Amino acid sequence: MNNEKEKVDWERLQKTLSVEVEYGFQNIQGKQYIFNEFINYIDKLVSSKKAK
Repeated sequence: MNNEKEKVDWERLQKTLSVEVEYGFQNIQGKQYIFNEFINYIDKLVSSKKAK
């Protein structure tokens, strides 16, 4: 992934966390993922970057 894509993912993470907090941590459905699936996606993305 390029730097622009990484930036978009971090912005999405921030927005996702904010919305999840507002709704009382209900594992809400987003456009593509439910909250916990998105967190897993971000975790794998970050982990793969650390491995390089």
